[in-house]
Amino acid sequence: MFQQAVQHSVALQKKTLDHYSEQHRSAYDTAKKQFRMATPGAEAFQSGLDALFETQKAMLDIASKPLRHVAAA
Repeated sequence: MFQQAVQHSVALQKKTLDHYSEQHRSAYDTAKKQFRMATPGAEAFQSGLDALFETQKAMLDIASKPLRHVAAA
């Protein structure tokens, strides 16, 4: 039961990160179209956010692995 709770928690957090990523991407695309905000700095910022969200999801996987092994034992 504990293992399922961990898996559900990690899945929910990943889904939340995906949602945030989509929202940031949508806001960036809208700003780029409406305000012609396609500067190298804005592009680098968006790329950084994408990398941050992917890193957070990878860290969730890494952090949950010891818990999976403990729950299985």
